[in-house]
Amino acid sequence: MTRSAANSGSRIETIEEKDGRLGELTGHVEVTTENMSEMMPLMEAVLKRVHDSPAYKEYAERNMFEDAWLGSAEFAKQLVRQRISHIEFLKHLGVVK
Repeated sequence: MTRSAANSGSRIETIEEKDGRLGELTGHVEVTTENMSEMMPLMEAVLKRVHDSPAYKEYAERNMFEDAWLGSAEFAKQLVRQRISHIEFLKHLGVVK
């Protein structure tokens, strides 16, 4: 069993089962590769809690990170916008047509 504790107070226990699946327990939530879409809200909530923690805020400030939070839907939209921008830039350079 592997235990991880983030400075945010989150505690995640990962247990490898006999058939090779991984069950992630935060309370009684099992996470396997078969239910990745069901896991996303849990992971997003954990990451948001870490992002909002005083320890992360101090770490972000110390390392001069832009302190911005995007949930999964907003992040996906941002990736699409960046891809479009990058393609236009590469076209301008003549790297792609």
